Amino acid sequence: PHVAPFRIDSVFQSLKDEFAMQAREAGCDLRFVACSLEVETDATLLETILRNIVANAIRHAPGARIIVGCRRKGDGVTVQVIDNGPGIEAEFRERIFEEFFQVGNLERNRDRGLGLGLSIVRRLAGLLEIPMTFTSAPGKGTAFGFTIPRRYTFFESNQPRSPRSLAGVAGSFVWIIDDDQEGRHALSTLMEDWGCEVAASADVSELLSADDTPFAKPDVIVADYRLQGIDGAEVIRRVRSRFGDNELPAVIVTGDTAPEKLRELAATGVQVLHKPVQPGRLRALLAAFSSRER
Repeated sequence: PHVAPFRIDSVFQSLKDEFAMQAREAGCDLRFVACSLEVETDATLLETILRNIVANAIRHAPGARIIVGCRRKGDGVTVQVIDNGPGIEAEFRERIFEEFFQVGNLERNRDRGLGLGLSIVRRLAGLLEIPMTFTSAPGKGTAFGFTIPRRYTFFESNQPRSPRSLAGVAGSFVWIIDDDQEGRHALSTLMEDWGCEVAASADVSELLSADDTPFAKPDVIVADYRLQGIDGAEVIRRVRSRFGDNELPAVIVTGDTAPEKLRELAATGVQVLHKPVQPGRLRALLAAFSSRER
């Protein structure tokens, strides 16, 4: 294996492009949740592992929702593939990793594939020394997890930065919810440059699955106020409710200037930043949130 550091997002984007049409044709809701974390392993072999799992889910769970994402876990990063498909009976849970075995295809109809995908997954995970978890239950879907050594890059940048500017900010895990792609990318890039870990999405449901939450609790929520079908205050309420923490630090970003709207936002008790966001103000808020947690 060729072990080197890389961003998980690069693998996610490649697979997203590859499977977009196939997922649509199968009626699957395939989502790759943005992940700014870096890991050290063989990128090509990891992509092969995830490709086989995603392909298997699309083939055997048509119409299902499939979520691919990552979360911090100790000194590693766990990459997960979760679907809400039909699940697998207990008697078959070990056999699916056997070569040429397929649930529901005991006659070995080759039109349904050769049944090698998951056996390759287990073999490659062993080769890379990546711990693998697998859970499934009839009617409740299937989840795979792979824990990979993490790459630390908090203080790596081509741009010089003052240690004071990073104090209390580097290492914060921030969820960004903004349906404006340019705005979301700008905020993500800014905070990643400060050493934050970022999970960003246009839709909070991609970060907060209705069935399971494959992502660690954020240290801070940053939500745009005007979103499609929902506002930033409701997004924050949902995230806080899921994690059972009504004091979870949060920031609403808004371009509204109407007095009645500002009073409404003030009543939420959430910190408000006005567009265009001033980087110094945002960084000061993140640092204040971090010091409050200590």
